[in-house]
Amino acid sequence: MRMGRFLFAVLTASAFGTALAGDISCPDNLPAAPAGEVCSVTPGTSGLLLRGEILTPSGILHGGHVLVGDNGLISCVGCDCSATPGFADASRIDCPEGVISPGLIDAQQHSTYNHLAPVTDTGERYEHRHQWRLGQDGHTQISTPGGGSTDQRRWNELRALLAGTTSINGSGNASGFVRNLDLAADADALGVTRIRPSTFPLGDSSGLRLTASCAYANLPSPTAEVDSWVIAEGIDASARNEFVCLSGQAMDGVDSIEAAPQVAMLALGAEDAANLQQRGASVVWSPRYDIRLYADPAPAVLYANSRVPLMLGTRWTLTGSMNILRELRCADEANQTWLDQRFNDRELWRMSTINAARGFHMESAIGALAPGMQADISVFNGAVHGGYRAVIDADPQDVALVLRGGLPMTGRASLLDALGAASCESLTVCGAAQKACVSRETAAAIDLATLTANNSGGYPLFFCGAPPDEPTCIPQRSSLEVPPMLIYDGQPTVDDSDGDGIANALDNCPLVFNPLRPMDDGAQPDTDGDDIGDACDACPLETGETSCWQMFGNGFEAN
Repeated sequence: MRMGRFLFAVLTASAFGTALAGDISCPDNLPAAPAGEVCSVTPGTSGLLLRGEILTPSGILHGGHVLVGDNGLISCVGCDCSATPGFADASRIDCPEGVISPGLIDAQQHSTYNHLAPVTDTGERYEHRHQWRLGQDGHTQISTPGGGSTDQRRWNELRALLAGTTSINGSGNASGFVRNLDLAADADALGVTRIRPSTFPLGDSSGLRLTASCAYANLPSPTAEVDSWVIAEGIDASARNEFVCLSGQAMDGVDSIEAAPQVAMLALGAEDAANLQQRGASVVWSPRYDIRLYADPAPAVLYANSRVPLMLGTRWTLTGSMNILRELRCADEANQTWLDQRFNDRELWRMSTINAARGFHMESAIGALAPGMQADISVFNGAVHGGYRAVIDADPQDVALVLRGGLPMTGRASLLDALGAASCESLTVCGAAQKACVSRETAAAIDLATLTANNSGGYPLFFCGAPPDEPTCIPQRSSLEVPPMLIYDGQPTVDDSDGDGIANALDNCPLVFNPLRPMDDGAQPDTDGDDIGDACDACPLETGETSCWQMFGNGFEAN
């Protein structure tokens, strides 16, 4: 087994300071916040001390501390940081109603398109991305006028920031607001290698699709870079062939998956998932995008059961989520309704924090609250739902404070004022008095009022609730476009518990959505022949006496 540069270690005390086997209750002596507020501030002379409910990759510190130095790094996380230098001088941010999380990471976004409103949903679904990109096979082409201006890209990044996002892997960017992990300057500031995103690593943007050959324009060789690829996007054989040609499975292909620690893919089977796991690769999961275009939330349970880490990405506003909170909401809905609740709240939250950081080899700097890490922190309103659920259920008005490297970026106006955040402008977010530091982040090139005026025709920064034109998160296929496929509406019934169009009595995964896909030749895959479909099999490749323990090793936590 070749692991290359990929290492996904279980959280340990040596790596992350206070490691939790579960939740820990700390002595709770937080003062009550002012009426209607999530947190209060007691000014100090240097650094920050946040107190409240702290989310870590393996548990929750109830009433814990996060101490941040003037250098923008976290110096202590625990129940009591009073013995750590800088504690006595820090400005205290007490959040009795707050849930303190690492800043969220959007694992894949196309910022140059995110000023555009979602395209009208006619019910048409596709089997390969070139069908909607280019109108292949009689399909309707989706127009994608990109090339957003600087102010449009700033607008798009401000939208992400208002939702608690502090880092993005994207195509197109604007300086300020969030960390652009594909920019050398932002990556260098973290002391990590930048991401190199490639939407068409096979050079197939012209629409070339193959099923039994690897004669693509480009077959990328393994490199020492941290690549981010979009391949195998679809549910037909030509989509899967893209992965086959890059994963050492084809005689005329290459073995380059180790060059790409994260890939966005739908068209994979059990053996492909094992191939990814052996190479330590991660997969970007974009359920809203996948469902809207392909009527399939992707085999997320198969990936998880195969110990392949999942990362959440919004993709774009045209057919995806407007921010990572809406993507979390779709992932949660898919998990509850079509994936047999395979993921708990902590696992969903990890997909937008530590999983993404590890997938990008940036876990030394971002993705968790621990000593030595960047103080990229988002505080959410936990008055209704606490813990990881506070993030999953959040809307932008629930984001009380966002710090990037310890610097206040946006949040409740009362907090930013008390922290002395300069060059920050007021805005009202669904009744909440907020501020965003636009003129500071653009070096006074533009302020919030002008940025808003320049984006008067662009997609809004936020909605109060679900966007009225939001792409669907319900897997539906209304026409038999490419056999062998079924019509399904995604609505669970007594006889079809997962709504995939296959009656429970005939469904080898009756509780996990696994409709017939063109790539599967008219049958639900069951690679090991145990009458449990690959989509829901805890050991999809188990044969004879081979166990999952032997297949995947021990101590590996995918989500």
